[in-house]
Amino acid sequence: KCLLRDAPLAYILSALFGATVFFGYVGMICESPLDRLGLGHQPYGFFNACWVVICTFFTSGYGEIYPKTPLGRLFGVFNILFGVFIVSILVVT
Repeated sequence: KCLLRDAPLAYILSALFGATVFFGYVGMICESPLDRLGLGHQPYGFFNACWVVICTFFTSGYGEIYPKTPLGRLFGVFNILFGVFIVSILVVT
């Protein structure tokens, strides 16, 4: 509570960056079974996963890359809920 009072923007932006890296890494792991099937789909690498996380956090949802596995979609729900929370705190700050 004291940390947010002293430098709120620095802590919120670092939490946003950390969450992007974390959710991107876990999203990449959730979508990795598709890479082994060889169906010719676009590889779901780390930067693509981070792009999906950023689009989801800020509710842009361009739709060019999205989770295709059930585990990835379930994880996307947690991504949405955390994104609404962290972006609303960022706007208030």
